[in-house]
Amino acid sequence: MFGNVFAVTVILLWFVVVGGVGYAMYFMGRAAYRQLRHNFRHDVEQERRGRPDLR
Repeated sequence: MFGNVFAVTVILLWFVVVGGVGYAMYFMGRAAYRQLRHNFRHDVEQERRGRPDLR
C-alpha cells in the first residue's frame, strides 16, 4: 500500500518536472525565434537600403 502511494507521488512529481521544463523550453524557444526573426528582418532592411550592417 505504501509503495503504491510512493510510486504515484513519484510519477506525479515527474510529470510536474517534465511539464515545467518543457514549458520553459517552449517559452524560451519562442522568444529566441522572435528575436532571430526580428534580427533577420532588420538585416534584410539594411541590405535593401544599401547600407552595410555595422555590427
